[in-house]
Amino acid sequence: RCPGRVTKRSENTQNSRIMYSLHFAPHFLKLQLSGLALALWFLLLATDATAQAPGVSYPFEVHEQEGILRNRYIERRNHVLSAMPDSAVAVFFAADVRTRQNDVDYPYRQSNELLYLTGISAPGAILLLVPAGIQIKPDDTTRYREVLFLPERTTRSEVWTGVKPGPVEVEQYYGIPKALPVKQWENLSDEILRRSIAIYISQWPTPSVLNPFTDEKIDIADTVKRELKQKYPHLAIRSLQPVLTAMREVKDADEIVLMQKAVDITIAGFL
Repeated sequence: RCPGRVTKRSENTQNSRIMYSLHFAPHFLKLQLSGLALALWFLLLATDATAQAPGVSYPFEVHEQEGILRNRYIERRNHVLSAMPDSAVAVFFAADVRTRQNDVDYPYRQSNELLYLTGISAPGAILLLVPAGIQIKPDDTTRYREVLFLPERTTRSEVWTGVKPGPVEVEQYYGIPKALPVKQWENLSDEILRRSIAIYISQWPTPSVLNPFTDEKIDIADTVKRELKQKYPHLAIRSLQPVLTAMREVKDADEIVLMQKAVDITIAGFL
């Protein structure tokens, strides 16, 4: 057979392939369009599940219509402040975010103490209580006894997490007199600890971790305490756990209402 020669058989084969393509092309096109539509549908669902579209910022809303009242959290913080000497400070850290795999996290649960004193369930928050009060700005003579630090709101992160409260929302909805971006924590805390005689830390975000090679526990709390003592030799490190435990042993009216509601739901589930 000569190179490049087209026989009758090959010509018929080519014609068959052309007819086959013309016949099935619409079906393949339909499948591709269907796949594209399905992908767009899932994208819309994902966007709705994360609460907002890229580049869009929605206002923060408090959805809890019942539960612990804002004044109750204020009472609790005042009780803790009254149990401390004027020359001391107390710090309450939010729980750490736990990674499940890659960029997927476990459902977040706030630390007991921070939730009990503020009602805020957002990660990255730090509550600072100062009985003597602190002056935040030189031109502002107000002395704040309660300051909350937390990450600022960004539309980039809220695409994935949904709306989270920022400093503005905390002051507006949670009854905390002063809220600041968490990036100011390091400088302000250094200034405060240099003139304080004691710091109360009752609960650490992650007290310890395991070394994956030796299965040995690495005590993060002890490490941080040693670093604090090295930097601030005059500083005593104490715990407010006895005070908080005594407070939580006696349930207030709001807690009793919530406990009764939980009991009612449980009973209804067995009927």
